[in-house]
Amino acid sequence: MADKAKDLLPRSSFLAAISSGTVGGAWLLEGEEENLKDEAIALIREKYLPDGLEELNEAALTAPESDAVIAACETMPFMADKRLVIVRELPGLDGPREADDSLADYLPSVPDTCVLLLLLHGYANGTKKLPKALGKKRRVDFCEMGESEVNAWIIRRFEAEGKHCENRTAARLAFSVGADTTLLTGEILKLCAYVGGRAEVTEADVAAVATQSREFAAYALTDAIVAGQEARAFELLKNLQRQGEDDVGLMAMISGQFRRTQMALIMRYEKRDPASIMQATGMRAFAYDRLQRQIANRVRGVQARVVKESVAACLDLELAFKSGQLSQNGLCETLLMKLFAIQRG
Repeated sequence: MADKAKDLLPRSSFLAAISSGTVGGAWLLEGEEENLKDEAIALIREKYLPDGLEELNEAALTAPESDAVIAACETMPFMADKRLVIVRELPGLDGPREADDSLADYLPSVPDTCVLLLLLHGYANGTKKLPKALGKKRRVDFCEMGESEVNAWIIRRFEAEGKHCENRTAARLAFSVGADTTLLTGEILKLCAYVGGRAEVTEADVAAVATQSREFAAYALTDAIVAGQEARAFELLKNLQRQGEDDVGLMAMISGQFRRTQMALIMRYEKRDPASIMQATGMRAFAYDRLQRQIANRVRGVQARVVKESVAACLDLELAFKSGQLSQNGLCETLLMKLFAIQRG
């Protein structure tokens, strides 16, 4: 069974080793972030492979036999300090098939003149021969980036395209699209094309053209409810339903947003710091900042009484559905009408 071990080597440590020139031998790159793995590989090429000699010092293998991997690693680099060997779909990393002993025995002794990268989408079963042979300090975790890290990555990616964006704009884009860098890359290129010759990418640009994740759509719906925008809320609800979202799931999303808002309000009353509130509620910084502004502007939908009654209304409707008193048909429309009635007081 695949495991996401907490003590795998962090991606940042691996990147630091690349920068310091101390990467050599065999490494297993795990996790779902294929785009970040490709960026790390590009850094290794830039660091170790001389210009014009890249093809002579790199081998890319897909689902190879063990002897092919060993032969590639034992080939000496040509007019370079290192040789790069990239292996994808290696038998014995996942699935029922186990690796043969020869490769498992060889991995700890890959020469320092070679950088062997074994790539796996997801996480390896730590009980299999190959991961055990490497040890956890040679298994690098390419997991999804945290919020501050992904915001900084977005800003750097825009800079690479000759554009600039503020941290708040980056946070809006990450909240809208999600943290998957492959999806973000597509959205960044789309935004660059949208702004044309303008150097600055703004929040308004993101709102105009960026694809919205399921999480952001749920947030936008709840935000419209809190703002008392009935027409917009029902329009967003219909859009989500047209995209295949069922009413039970949507009701759970709306209910979850109000519960998080209630928890945030309670923790603010207790004078807890923003970082603690975001960690406890699972709110991203962009959503929490929006909540702060709504509170400062005295938006009726975030008043403590309204939020408390809204949470109770969500729970009552959920219980009525589960007990068979209500059908799924029209469930969310009923919920929205109850929530707006609460706001009208």
